[in-house]
Amino acid sequence: MRRAPAWIPVRHGEWALVAATGSFAFLAVALAILLRTWSDAVFLTTFDVRYVPWLYVATAMVFVPATFGYAWMAPRLGAVWLNTLLLGAFGVATVACARFAQDPTGVFAAVLVVSVFSPLANVICWNTVLDRLDNRQARRLLPVIGGISTLGAIVGGLGGGEIAARHGQESLVWLSFCVLILMMPLPLALTAPRRRTAPRRTPGIQEGFRSFTQNRLIGIVALATFLMALSTNVIDYQFKAHAQLAIPAESLGTFFARFHGAANLAVLIVQFGVAPMVMRRFGVGLAFAIHPFMLIIGAVATLAFPVLGAVVALRFVDTLLKFTFHKNSNDLALAPVRAHDRRQAMVFLKGVVYPLGGIAAGLILTGSASLGFDLLHAAGFWVMLLASLWLLAAGQVRVHYMQQIGKKLSIEFETTRTPSRKPAEALMDDLRMRVVQIRSLQHQLRVEPDPKLNTAIQRALDGLFETMGDLIGDTRAVEAAAQRFLYGDGSERASAVELLDTLLDTHRIPDAADLLDSLSRDRTRGLLVPA
Repeated sequence: MRRAPAWIPVRHGEWALVAATGSFAFLAVALAILLRTWSDAVFLTTFDVRYVPWLYVATAMVFVPATFGYAWMAPRLGAVWLNTLLLGAFGVATVACARFAQDPTGVFAAVLVVSVFSPLANVICWNTVLDRLDNRQARRLLPVIGGISTLGAIVGGLGGGEIAARHGQESLVWLSFCVLILMMPLPLALTAPRRRTAPRRTPGIQEGFRSFTQNRLIGIVALATFLMALSTNVIDYQFKAHAQLAIPAESLGTFFARFHGAANLAVLIVQFGVAPMVMRRFGVGLAFAIHPFMLIIGAVATLAFPVLGAVVALRFVDTLLKFTFHKNSNDLALAPVRAHDRRQAMVFLKGVVYPLGGIAAGLILTGSASLGFDLLHAAGFWVMLLASLWLLAAGQVRVHYMQQIGKKLSIEFETTRTPSRKPAEALMDDLRMRVVQIRSLQHQLRVEPDPKLNTAIQRALDGLFETMGDLIGDTRAVEAAAQRFLYGDGSERASAVELLDTLLDTHRIPDAADLLDSLSRDRTRGLLVPA
């Protein structure tokens, strides 16, 4: 049987697994788009947009206990059967929402219910997928499954828009019911083979708060997430307010669906074509700052041109960056944190910090309205202020990220760097030359292993690290990282490469980091032996 190309991460025997997990992710995200489209349209058709902030507050206050209630029940009742029953219950709730959303009270209750169980269905999906994959499979296959889920958002948006245009907004509810019926058997179908491992315990609020207060990196990421949630909800209000004014009520569902479809098509392109390249070249610092920086520009544009087109563009950019750079940079920033603390932090961020951002946004908007401000304009000022604070917080991420890696490797940094007398451009040219030299030696070593080539690579690496030390201005930290790379295990080598790459900052040369990663793999295979 022919082997798949090297760039395809799916191995022989895994295609059925990818098809099943990808189908679950596709359906879960399509469901979220369909339900959000319907709930936004029916809410704005029934209520004035000034009630939207109260919906933010109510949704967040219900979502937090619902999420932790699910986490508490899953290990006690059995995740597979609980997930199956909940998906069935969500299907019944969807039909009930369509039936009872006939008056303002029924509409508010229906939208509140949908706003809670739609993200819970997504949680069920990804918990099932992660339980089915082992660690090595997750590293290879999650990007593929994530790409399939984005296709679900595109199909749900563009397809839902056409269905709503032809058959009315209520048709989205019945389509969502059909999606839930298709999802119901998947938790059981994806039941992982029994492994003799200790049951995983989902961290609670107290543990998440403890990780937030004890680790500065987690704290700054939590602050940035809170400000992101605040900004996103204010932008969402601004988007809905302008849409309600400019678009006929019967066309709102079609408009929202097509918007989500187009935005997620852009997400798919950027996620695979742009974000990895930018993060590889510029690292976690810039990746964390792109989202708030672009929102500041967008907020200024909406203040200068308070029309639907400007607000749609801002909402589009926010959606695009939230699901590409923000998500990726959050995951990257927390990578050096201990697995237990990272798991606690992720639960706290998703289950507490993000909903708190929704509550705070609702209170800010309601308070601004009670003070007599025109929210169509005030929202732009709030986004600009919140994104500016977020940008300041993002500027601290790189420092704490380096400190976290240094702590992991027991490396201390100089408080002040000592610049080299040699110009930075000359040092970078020297670094590139050494990379080419080592690449040539590495190729020869792979063709015909020779102790002399091994020694030559070691000497060339000494020169490479020396040049890095001069370029960075902290030779002691670079020497310590070099020792971890040369003599540490696989995890220490990976952390050392990431630390050196981050320390180089604006002088980062991706080829140098790629070379070190490649040499680390050679070391694992026994081709490269430290002197």
